[in-house]
Amino acid sequence: MNDRTVRKKEKKMKKKTLSFLIVLALVLGMFIPAGAAINGDLDGDDEVTAADARLVLRAALGIDELTEEEQELVDTDRDGEITAADARTVLRAALGMEELPDEEHSGGDTLIVGYSWFSGQFSPFSSQTSYDGDVWAMTSVNLLGSDRYGSIVEKGVTGKPIEYNGKSYSYPGIADLTVTKNKNGTVDYDFKLRGGVRFSDGTELTVDDVIFNMYVLSDPTYMGTNSFASLPIEGMNEYRSGMSPLSELIFNAGRDNTDRKYFTAKEQSDFWQKYDAAVLALAEEIVDYCVENGYASAGNVAEAAEAWGFEIPSGGTV
Repeated sequence: MNDRTVRKKEKKMKKKTLSFLIVLALVLGMFIPAGAAINGDLDGDDEVTAADARLVLRAALGIDELTEEEQELVDTDRDGEITAADARTVLRAALGMEELPDEEHSGGDTLIVGYSWFSGQFSPFSSQTSYDGDVWAMTSVNLLGSDRYGSIVEKGVTGKPIEYNGKSYSYPGIADLTVTKNKNGTVDYDFKLRGGVRFSDGTELTVDDVIFNMYVLSDPTYMGTNSFASLPIEGMNEYRSGMSPLSELIFNAGRDNTDRKYFTAKEQSDFWQKYDAAVLALAEEIVDYCVENGYASAGNVAEAAEAWGFEIPSGGTV
């Protein structure tokens, strides 16, 4: 049997299958329930069967009308239309000849992506890699966006469409920006937030949330990659210079400190426990390195300390 014969037989089979489905679709008036959750499953029985393929074909022929959610379930080629091709794909899936995504359908509001090198820091404050940054970028909002020219869209709430390449595009955002240049050379940036923007738990976004972000990025103890604190913001230098990290305050106060003005006794105790553990771990690393490389004999901390450049007082111990 040659390829040409195979193609002819396959073509005949397609025609027979399509004709069979058309007859069933015209004869059977089947109800399409709402709430189906599995791709390809229109009758809600949690399985993809020939019955689902018949329903898809009825929709393709205009006999039945599908909701938007139902269309997403069976638009297998994602061309925005329900056609006989979608019915055929669903039938093939029912017969085990083709696989459809079997995860629960979520109404088009779930994006699934895959990466290999996540570091687990899914925060705009602490992420160190572009991969982690992609996660929070896709699940967060910016005060302002940019258009196709790369220019800042200052009116994300009340703005008008912007033309590009002969077409008009809208750039909706969560804020409007008003820039005021003052006579003394300073510039004021006034943001007005759009109402109704909510976090995933339903809490509405307010200006306090924006201010919180700015405080975090301006804090002198902030160790992330964002450079917000380097901007020429009035009062930024004074704000940062007037604060000291808690660890620095505790260290400078000493182990025997009894002043509780800036930190509690527990915070002081916890700091010194962690400090001592870190110093011990570092010392062990130094000794191990010196022994492995022949700078000190096994277990001889004094030799390792001397090889590392520590000065040991005469008669002192390590």
